[in-house]
Amino acid sequence: MNYVGFDKVELLKTGQVIKEKMNIYLDFNSIAKGYAIDKMAEYIQINSIDNFRIEVGGEIRTIGKNLAYDMNWTIGIERIDSKVDDRKSRARIELINQSIAGSGNFRKNRFDPITNKKYVHT
Repeated sequence: MNYVGFDKVELLKTGQVIKEKMNIYLDFNSIAKGYAIDKMAEYIQINSIDNFRIEVGGEIRTIGKNLAYDMNWTIGIERIDSKVDDRKSRARIELINQSIAGSGNFRKNRFDPITNKKYVHT
């Protein structure tokens, strides 16, 4: 926790970033994927494609419907105990011209070797 928190970072008007400790880093993972699918969707729609689904690392955007099945896009919500090589879904939802983002806390985490406490990226 010594390296976590916006209170440990300052953005100056000049654009310079001041960090309380050198080991602090900024991770734009959550923003980057959402921005990327928004830009991809814009490009696809400019090219007159009206039905598509984009997925980038758990961020999903749907437009139109799934023409292969003539139905709305259906997205599976993965079970927390699912294994990478044997994925199982907990539920399914329909997305109609919507986006959804998954955090993946059950995969993106680390354990403190001293306390054995689990820390997730969110």
